[in-house]
Amino acid sequence: ASGVPTVAVERADGTALAAPTATAGTRPGEYQITLTAATYTDVIDRLKVTWTATVDSLALVDVTYIDVVGSRYFTLGQFRNLEGLSDARKYPDFYLERVRAEVEVSFEQYCEVSFAPKHGRDTFDSWDFDSKFGIFTRSTPVSSLLSVVLSGVAETLTDLWSVSKSGQVRAESFQPTANSLGQDLVISYIHGWDITPADLQRVALRYARQLAIINVSTVPDRARLMQSEFGLFVLDAPGPDKATGLPEVDEVLNRYREENVGSFA
Repeated sequence: ASGVPTVAVERADGTALAAPTATAGTRPGEYQITLTAATYTDVIDRLKVTWTATVDSLALVDVTYIDVVGSRYFTLGQFRNLEGLSDARKYPDFYLERVRAEVEVSFEQYCEVSFAPKHGRDTFDSWDFDSKFGIFTRSTPVSSLLSVVLSGVAETLTDLWSVSKSGQVRAESFQPTANSLGQDLVISYIHGWDITPADLQRVALRYARQLAIINVSTVPDRARLMQSEFGLFVLDAPGPDKATGLPEVDEVLNRYREENVGSFA
């Protein structure tokens, strides 16, 4: 870039936050920002980060999103303490962080539930709202309702709107009218488990270690059988109802996947 890019940060509801200052990284074309807790990550949210720069006289805009979550499935310290991952030069923190994020996303997509508090934001047509049954969020379980916005105008939540753990959003007085029908109804909320279950954390670490050291595995990528001094082994692999190919991990994931009957994702 010709100079350091400018950066703009917005909350999920469109509120603009103070513009952070980008700095050049160690590699050409690499830039970074620091999002402090007091200004940017004080609440569970989904931040939109817009980078603007000039490259070869062309104006470029790049948008990234950052999920501010209530917790992580495990700490980087727990991750590094696993066997074989103590070498910080071979397995730097940024690499372990990338693997951790991959594990969290894959678990959430497979089980259709987040195992840590996370921001949710669903947009419906006002036609979809039923005055008796309300409407259901697309992610569960839901712990709190953040906002309800109809065509850009925020509804009053106090004593009027409520949400159940199963994601049923209801209102005591909201009635879609001929004037409101067809408008966007945007519901923001916090969903996911309050605390990552212990067994889920254990298998998340197990799978994360597998991903982290996969490049140094002695088993060829295409292998289905392995011969050793103890005999012939059949290796498991990912497939239907086998998210990872690790039996211990998949057993736990399938159990939570079956229990999550309230998700409409």
